[in-house]
Amino acid sequence: MVIAEDVFSANLPVLRATEDGSFDMSNAVSQAVGQQRAIGTWIIITILTFGVAAIVWTYKTHLELFNYRGQGIGGMLGAVIYIFAGFLTFFLVPNEVIKLYEEDGRAAPFTWKIGLWFLLPLIGGFIWFNSVQGALNEFWGSKGAAAP
Repeated sequence: MVIAEDVFSANLPVLRATEDGSFDMSNAVSQAVGQQRAIGTWIIITILTFGVAAIVWTYKTHLELFNYRGQGIGGMLGAVIYIFAGFLTFFLVPNEVIKLYEEDGRAAPFTWKIGLWFLLPLIGGFIWFNSVQGALNEFWGSKGAAAP
């Protein structure tokens, strides 16, 4: 049984049935380190694809957070929420990043209020993305992820 589906890699946490019929949870939360992403590149790709890259980014980010923490909404639900109620993503992703930092015993680089940047058309999205992806890059880098 797969816990989180990832169509972009084979790094899946999996539940395995043991001989006595119970489940081995040792690989259920893999704490797989996420990827650092080039902020400028993702902004340009998002503009060139008329926002499709933002859906991919949302999917990958939620999936990485779920795979590392073992909690959260996961990639597919995160992408669906983004498509149908995109403004929620401005609060959901930062909330997950805040929890990521707190569970690591570190102070989060922002509060939930960062989601309010969506109220400022265009430039607010750039500021939000730079802050959130910057925090993710710093966190994943501290865990050994390669620089973008």
